[in-house]
Amino acid sequence: MSECDFEIVPTNRGTYRLRVGEHTFWCLSGRFDPGRVVNWYCSKKSARKCRAICRTFGNTLLSAVGQHNHEPNFRSIRLHL
Repeated sequence: MSECDFEIVPTNRGTYRLRVGEHTFWCLSGRFDPGRVVNWYCSKKSARKCRAICRTFGNTLLSAVGQHNHEPNFRSIRLHL
């Protein structure tokens, strides 16, 4: 996969978010485990039916699949920076 700007950020609720570029993703379990492959779903999966998905292993972004069907959520990005 090509290099891109991403980071895994802890939230105030004890879960994690993945930020890739200007979009945020959540993992189903809410728990980031650096020793396993984690599937991350777009934060707008339910509200906008967005199908963008990322996969990570530790701090490595393995894949990013699908196109976002919405604009980035700038509010979420600001909360995590």
